[in-house]
Amino acid sequence: MQVDRQFVIITILVLVLLWILSFTVRALYLKRPSSPSVESAASAPQESTVPENTESGLVSTLSIMDLQRTPAQTQRALSFLLLIPVGLLITALAKTMIGVQTIGTFSPTLLALSQARSDWRIGIVIFIATFGLGTLCRMLLARFKLSIVPRRSVVGTVVVLAIVVGISLSNRYGLAPTARHVLLPVAVMTVMIERFFVIMEKDGNKTALKVLTNSIAVAALCFVIFEYTRTGQFLLRFPEFQFLIIAVLVLIGRYSGSSLLAVLGLQPAPNLEQKETE
Repeated sequence: MQVDRQFVIITILVLVLLWILSFTVRALYLKRPSSPSVESAASAPQESTVPENTESGLVSTLSIMDLQRTPAQTQRALSFLLLIPVGLLITALAKTMIGVQTIGTFSPTLLALSQARSDWRIGIVIFIATFGLGTLCRMLLARFKLSIVPRRSVVGTVVVLAIVVGISLSNRYGLAPTARHVLLPVAVMTVMIERFFVIMEKDGNKTALKVLTNSIAVAALCFVIFEYTRTGQFLLRFPEFQFLIIAVLVLIGRYSGSSLLAVLGLQPAPNLEQKETE
């Protein structure tokens, strides 16, 4: 155990050092003014030409770290992509430290991203209708005893039809759903429905509804952070903060104490890994 603990500490230190190194490189090279100074302009050409070319080449290489140089449409996509680790961090904190169970690890984050910067009211209606129809379809398919791939394919097809009908109805009544409502979820909703049904069969309807409620609550917390903060723009400017997120996730993964719900006596099983629903 001593060797394992030292390995974890070394890993975290390496991640922190990588973050410091990336931040230092940005401060030293990416923020330098492009125009030459008076002293360099007055120097001899033999002494200034080669170092200037070398430095410009180095700055050009290091500019890969500057995501703000990309087009506006690419920046919007990258800012959304960089929010995924933040959502995973929130989910890990909720599952490990608080003790809530969710349907998978990515599901709350992806649900929140699908609603961010769009009309969340349309998203809620589409989610409820899609999840309800998909769960009903999954219950009916249980009688056929299909293998997992055809079963999930049928559920996925029903999910697609439900989303298409929901978007068409929204458009019919003057609402304008965005492309994120289409991306919300075909794969994520299909897997969520499958896992929800498995929990319902093993632990009962009450436990399944509780886990679903926890997933929606974590997704709502992620949505608030994604929608009403500038986290995406901050990470777009400083992408090296992903190293710190990884370091915190390593620390959370090494936590072996009781969760908050277990301390309060609201969770009978303190070890969440025994009840993993991912």
